[in-house]
Amino acid sequence: NAANSGVGRCIIQLAREMGVKTVNFVRRPDELRDELTALGADLVVGEDDGDVVKNTLARLDGKRPVLASNAVRLMDMLAPGGSMVTYGAMSRKSIKVPNGFLIFKGIKLEGLWVTQWLKNAPVSEIEAAYDKLASLMAAGRLKQAVDTVYPLSDVRKAVEKAQEEFRSGK
Repeated sequence: NAANSGVGRCIIQLAREMGVKTVNFVRRPDELRDELTALGADLVVGEDDGDVVKNTLARLDGKRPVLASNAVRLMDMLAPGGSMVTYGAMSRKSIKVPNGFLIFKGIKLEGLWVTQWLKNAPVSEIEAAYDKLASLMAAGRLKQAVDTVYPLSDVRKAVEKAQEEFRSGK
């Protein structure tokens, strides 16, 4: 979900590089579909399109995703034994997971905190990850949208802009 966020856009592009197909949930699908498809999104779906799980599964020809990020309700869609990775906690609300997902579907829950990973991962692993990302960026295959660039002297304006909703990038 939140496929148009900075993280979502990176996930789309990295998945494309790895040959992994994506289902991408956004609030404004008609506005964002072409842009996300150009990044490599395979399917762009509105988060509020009726019974989003049922409607999306119908479009997947019976294939269920094996990985979801950051949305408990997407676990309905996951294949048995799939994983849900959560990387943000902006709402500061606890994740509530129905027991059936764990018992009957064997869904695995994972958390990702990049800061902690950087503290604990071997330097060689971090260097390899950054080398891969840098090479993709240098080749123009991993892009991040930039809304506005500010000189350091305009830091106040930059912070105000960063707080706005519906920006066109970072």
